[in-house]
Amino acid sequence: MAKIKPVVTDIPGGNYSKYGFGTFPIREDWDVRNAAVQRVLSILDGNTVEKDNDTLAALSTVKGLFSRVYVRDCWDWFTVCRQLAYPGHDLSKEISLALGNYRAAILSDDAGRQAELFSKLSELPVPEMLEHFIDLNVKGKHLIDEAGFAFILWSQSKANEYFVGATTRTIDNTLKFVRERFPENAPYGVVGAYLVDDALEVRDLLKNEMEDLYAYRGLYRGELVDIRERVESVIQRHHQLRNSPWDGADPELEETVEQEMAL
Repeated sequence: MAKIKPVVTDIPGGNYSKYGFGTFPIREDWDVRNAAVQRVLSILDGNTVEKDNDTLAALSTVKGLFSRVYVRDCWDWFTVCRQLAYPGHDLSKEISLALGNYRAAILSDDAGRQAELFSKLSELPVPEMLEHFIDLNVKGKHLIDEAGFAFILWSQSKANEYFVGATTRTIDNTLKFVRERFPENAPYGVVGAYLVDDALEVRDLLKNEMEDLYAYRGLYRGELVDIRERVESVIQRHHQLRNSPWDGADPELEETVEQEMAL
């Protein structure tokens, strides 16, 4: 049975003075990730699965991509989240565990379990997310520029202070805004990002229900685990959470996405 680490409850140590936590850019070693994603896409496209080191390593690598979106413990977790077209945290956990269990089924030659997990991975928006990863990293495209997020942003300059809110725009837009608002601080990064149905409503809900933690100029003061728990509670109690750009999309939007992916 595959395992996954628990969600990080504190910011991992490191130097985030140049890039905000979670937002480190693509580096040369991403070629390994690109190759792994392409191999897993080939598997999900119905090609023969070989029980070899390359296949097992590819599944492990791609499992790790989804794991970091769920756990949020890595310097590039939100960069990966964007590359995968913004899967929600819980959806990322589900996909990561399914990939890990699929790998285990290959290792144990359990054909029945392999078929079950192959079906599960194919039914989830995994192929679409991996195609987006390749389109962005290899082909230089970015077809899903999703907007409508609740967010928790953090700068290394401000321990236990978090910029919290919701936006109808993208997280990148919000990062630019908050970095300009607080130019004296180290760059803000992302410690929480949630696709929501109605960002304006969520923004007002967060203001009202987190008033006791409000400090100044959009910043809230507290421990990360408490801030995150409060934000997630508001989103979930008011049924605002979306798991992915494909979650709850209307047929016309889905058709548009499919047409764009085919270009």
